[in-house]
Amino acid sequence: MQLNFYQKACSSLKLFLVSLAVASAGIAAAQPANDNCSGATLITPGGIGTPCTLVSGTSVGATPSSTFPSCEDQVNVERDVWYRFVATAPDYTVSIQNLTNTNPLANYLSLYGLTVYSGNCSALSEIGCDGGVSGVLSDPATITVNGLIPGNTYYVQIWKSLSLDPSGNTLTNNNINFGVCLTATLPPPPPPVNDLCSGALPIFGTTPITGSTNSATNDVVSNLVFCGSSSVGITKGLWYKLSPAVTGELTVASCGSAFDTYLRVYSGSCGAFTSCEGYNDESTGCGGGFSSSSMVTFDAVAGIEYYVLLGGYGNATGFGNFTLSVTGVPLEVKMSALSGKISSGNQAQLSWSTYNERNNKGFEIQRSTDGKNFAYAGFVPSLGTKGNSNTEQAYGFTDPAAATGRLYYRLKQTDYDNRSSYSNTISLATGTTAFSLIATPNPVHDRLNIQIPGKAPMAMIQITDLSGKVCRSMQLSDDHTTIDVSSLANGIYLLKYTDALQTQTIKVQKQ
Repeated sequence: MQLNFYQKACSSLKLFLVSLAVASAGIAAAQPANDNCSGATLITPGGIGTPCTLVSGTSVGATPSSTFPSCEDQVNVERDVWYRFVATAPDYTVSIQNLTNTNPLANYLSLYGLTVYSGNCSALSEIGCDGGVSGVLSDPATITVNGLIPGNTYYVQIWKSLSLDPSGNTLTNNNINFGVCLTATLPPPPPPVNDLCSGALPIFGTTPITGSTNSATNDVVSNLVFCGSSSVGITKGLWYKLSPAVTGELTVASCGSAFDTYLRVYSGSCGAFTSCEGYNDESTGCGGGFSSSSMVTFDAVAGIEYYVLLGGYGNATGFGNFTLSVTGVPLEVKMSALSGKISSGNQAQLSWSTYNERNNKGFEIQRSTDGKNFAYAGFVPSLGTKGNSNTEQAYGFTDPAAATGRLYYRLKQTDYDNRSSYSNTISLATGTTAFSLIATPNPVHDRLNIQIPGKAPMAMIQITDLSGKVCRSMQLSDDHTTIDVSSLANGIYLLKYTDALQTQTIKVQKQ
């Protein structure tokens, strides 16, 4: 009898405990005060260079808001909590730290993240969104937001997506515990000068260009001519331009770059490209089979300017250090026109500038007395570092051997690989035969005598009226000639001398 009593008592206690456990399981966790934007917890941000003070938080008891982050499918957002801060600086970094799951089974199948908004709770505007790597608790979500207005309030939404167990079943009782870190940061560096097509940097020679796309911005390709998949954007793209000195094949490559690159080559002008010369995402040309490096080979036409866009593939995370090389036909060196003057000591003083140099050995100065046959007059080495320069370089040369009479000068620019190109040709008059245009008599009745000391080859004389109508025209074979103007009406005319290097005009009166 006594044994039966204890058995019944134990059974009743067990039933009571089971009933109590079931009842307890049905009690919902308390809803956190910051479950909605209107109850957002205030965070005091840390200053630049100072460690943040972690603010602890949890998703336990939270519910989903009607505001959904752009970097996660809204049907997956299971719950979120809210924080706010008043900006005292324009740039901040927000991150989730010390992240743990309440259910260890979901450690590798749970997605979480944070979103930053401007505005107010009834009219929020997203300015940053980042989701942590699924199930990787050591890689928390982080956002850097720039251009905030000091004194304005901003909102941070920390959200958790639906979790799955290893069999793919939804875990409705999984939550995250975390700490929120908010610190002011230094403003981002300005984008490179060639971040936009209008700032494209020239490429010269074959020396590879190295750099980084870290501070570049993404490029919009929808307004350009078709050049590869229209759905594939260019992440953090930089622009370059090149002009071949002769017609032939050119190859542009990003071999050795530290990220998944994408290359596109256009012809035309910025904002009005006329053709896509080629595009590539991954190439076998860099060795070792397909790689993340890119290579474009195309038929280039001498004198045509081509634009090269280098960036990361597919609007993903492609950015970092890169190497860009161009091989094939020689490229032009961008330089100003050669100019010169005769000094008081009857010496020829030449000057010119370059705006970009690649692999430039230097400039050979060549002199001629007839404008056709040129001889060596001197050499000026490149001012760039090992023949390379991205800034303007000013050059000069004085020819002490300038003879009396008319002299012609030009530059022969030579690369270290012995490729060369020529500048424009200039004409300078020295001594007593300096160039001048003399017309006698003036006023004239019938025959106009013209003298041109220091005349250049292939010279032309024209007589025009004041409206620009050509009344007389002839090519000069000597430094003097006579023109019959007796049939011209009385009035003022313009006598114009032109050669390949210069033009001079004087007034002549016909009576």
